[in-house]
Amino acid sequence: MPLTHNEVSRKQRPWGFEVREVVWDGSTHIETFTVSWRNQFGIPTEQAITNRINQRLQKIQERLDFEAVRGIDVEEQYREAFFWIVRKVRENPDATLDQARNFWNINMSEQLFDFDKLVVYFRKLAGTNITWNQFKTYVINKKFEGVD
Repeated sequence: MPLTHNEVSRKQRPWGFEVREVVWDGSTHIETFTVSWRNQFGIPTEQAITNRINQRLQKIQERLDFEAVRGIDVEEQYREAFFWIVRKVRENPDATLDQARNFWNINMSEQLFDFDKLVVYFRKLAGTNITWNQFKTYVINKKFEGVD
């Protein structure tokens, strides 16, 4: 009777778990990787792997944007930009985010920086979950030294 050996291994890979079933039948070495094993052990599909990679790339880009803002020592410029946008939001409380972006890029981007870097800076201060409406409500109701 030939030697028979079944072995199932599960290895952690950067894209998730990899499952291999190794069958030794006598001197024969067979490796199988079946869809049923993928489903049984919850191995991610190619789409899930692609989504995970895209999420990681997005986090890396956000971190690079944050580092770019932090690396530039322009606190005075950001304060000036913040005061400017507070004044404009108070003048036009119904303005949308796109209108604010366009108005900023037309009037101020040559003097300081573009609107997206300003948003990255504000989110660094206030948190990443703040919405445009929350920001408008906050700056309309709060008094700021240097603006009021």
